[in-house]
Amino acid sequence: MVMTNFRYPQDGPPLRLGETYYIELQSTDDAGIPIGEPETSTFRIPVATVTLRSPADGTVPSTIAPQFTWDARGRYFLVTIYDEQSDWSFISGAVEGTSWTYDGEDLQPGKTYAWNVAPANEMGDPVGDSSDTWYFSLAPENQVTLVSPVNQDVESLTPSFSWRAISVTSGTVEYNIVIQDQDGNTVHSATVASTTYQYPDDAPELSNAARYSWSVNAESNNVEIGIRSEPATFTTPFAEAGDTTATLEDLTQMVLLVLADYPQYDSFKNKVLVSISDESGPLTPSAFLELFETFKIVSVSAQ
Repeated sequence: MVMTNFRYPQDGPPLRLGETYYIELQSTDDAGIPIGEPETSTFRIPVATVTLRSPADGTVPSTIAPQFTWDARGRYFLVTIYDEQSDWSFISGAVEGTSWTYDGEDLQPGKTYAWNVAPANEMGDPVGDSSDTWYFSLAPENQVTLVSPVNQDVESLTPSFSWRAISVTSGTVEYNIVIQDQDGNTVHSATVASTTYQYPDDAPELSNAARYSWSVNAESNNVEIGIRSEPATFTTPFAEAGDTTATLEDLTQMVLLVLADYPQYDSFKNKVLVSISDESGPLTPSAFLELFETFKIVSVSAQ
């Protein structure tokens, strides 16, 4: 048999993005005896371009621990954050996936930071070119800063909220929290003296698989002080623990919620979900996204 091509086996060790590999070809006769010297060549697994998503360039995140997201093919990435006015910088180490929440020392109120992302291997070594550099600023000292949940999924329809305190020289501080739906309608508001708030059981029920925004401002002696926080979002679970069934209408809302973040799926916005099959139980929006990353989609049905 004369071999003129070779396909890397599926059960072989996975090849790494950005790595250079060597391939050696040796000609033989019919008896398998080498003929001449082997020929050696190299090839490199290309690294896809990293495209930054959030925080958007020039924006002010509503939290002191921003979540960074980007688009790219690959498994591991390296996030670098730095202050161009000093020598300070922070490198994330190997991040698996395309999102990461800052977990370093506190960033400074009012400062502007630069950030970029590079493909990496599992050891955290960069293996390709960095993305463009974007900038974000932290809220000033006198602005309410949200802590949790900030642009993330929650596990309950009665989530807990927290934010950082604003200092005053005299008097007491009260905080007004406002929660709105995607259309900007206020679904619940409250005034509290602490920097935490538990969504009450007797408040209007939040919907499953829905995205809400919330913000907080501070008052002292009935006069607003400081600056209202930037709004942050949270996404409720598709189904709470213990639920085992869901209607197609529920699933449709979840699909629309997930696809709303991806302009390339605009053509599906007015479609109605016909069916979905999964035996693992209810899916959260995040779990639904994982299906796109894990499985190859061979067909889509819509009406």
